[in-house]
Amino acid sequence: MSKQPQVRSTEAGSLPMVLLVALVLAGVVIAVGISTRTGADTARQDRDFNAAVHVADAGVQEAYTTIAQVTAEQEDLPPGDPDLMEDGDTLEGDGVVEGEPYTWLATFDGTTSWEVVSTGRRGGSARTLVADIGAQQLHPLALYAETAMGFNGLPSGTAQAFDAAGGGVDVVNMDYLLGSSGAITVNGQCNEGIVLHGDATINTDCDPEPEPASDPDLDWDPAKDAFNEGGACYDDDADERIIDDATFKQHRDADALEHGRTYCVSEVNIHNGARVEITGNSDDGPAEIYIEPSGDFSFSSGGTKAVNVPIQGNSGPDIAGGDTPPDTTALRVYMSGGEFGLRSNSHFGGILWAPTTACSASNGNTYTYGALVCGTFNNNGNWSHWYDVAAGDIHDGRLVVNSYREDASFALD
Repeated sequence: MSKQPQVRSTEAGSLPMVLLVALVLAGVVIAVGISTRTGADTARQDRDFNAAVHVADAGVQEAYTTIAQVTAEQEDLPPGDPDLMEDGDTLEGDGVVEGEPYTWLATFDGTTSWEVVSTGRRGGSARTLVADIGAQQLHPLALYAETAMGFNGLPSGTAQAFDAAGGGVDVVNMDYLLGSSGAITVNGQCNEGIVLHGDATINTDCDPEPEPASDPDLDWDPAKDAFNEGGACYDDDADERIIDDATFKQHRDADALEHGRTYCVSEVNIHNGARVEITGNSDDGPAEIYIEPSGDFSFSSGGTKAVNVPIQGNSGPDIAGGDTPPDTTALRVYMSGGEFGLRSNSHFGGILWAPTTACSASNGNTYTYGALVCGTFNNNGNWSHWYDVAAGDIHDGRLVVNSYREDASFALD
């Protein structure tokens, strides 16, 4: 018999190999699945984390709107009204943005500012934002000049401050009183606090050193608005502007402006010897002068003249020596363009808002009390200014967000 050839099987170890390959593939699939799921979870957490801050921001925006409404309502309430907000009073609210919840709490500081804490949530993430919302301060400085400020000598004591709240008078030490967003030129020593807004420059060294600050918002132009249709100085029925005479001459009986009245004038002229007082009930509010755009507010040279400043002989009050200062918040002057010119022996006590006006104090012995905002300011001579701390509380009704930050230390429930 012939031998049959033996056939060697090559499939004897194939099953274990297949199982091994299957196990490896299964491991890869599982690993890929886990990795994909982990990546998806991480991506979802990132999306939730990022979205939560936008939800919290929606709470801040709602708080802003609520505060603006409450602020407007508060301004219509008389002093002492039980509904007036006090230090520590709160507002609160909550809402939903695209199905995601937020909660906010606003706390009043008793003056013009609110601290808003808003927490937004999405998924398992919570983010908290803290914002300081307050009224737009118009006069935080004794003098602000938008485009340029020049002094022919700025000796110590040019600008000082007083606080007449509560019936007493305190001389207040303020480090920074003068500011500009343009070029500041000082010929002589610089011992007053200067604030450099935006890209402002100064030509010399000062002690204390100038303080940097952001540019203020000067878009508000009440003098121009007043003479437009619908404004305080426009007669809608007659379709014309309302213009009064405003020349104050040497007094026999003192000239007077009244609390609570609005004066619409083409210009203001203060002659030698004039004494312009504010009369009436201070509860009626300030006397307000709106000068037609491009109109001037001028003081003549020579003898002593004063607007809302008590004069003894030819001198104004010695505030540092204990004399009562003028109530500068009793007079508001609004200008758009033109010139505000103080000449020798001039005294002005009031709040001036004139961010496009050329202001000057020249010929020596000029005195201002209150707060001034000008387009430019030039001093050539002995000018003295007292800042009234009460001017810092004056605002135009607009709210601004003074600070905005995230606070991870707490969240509202």
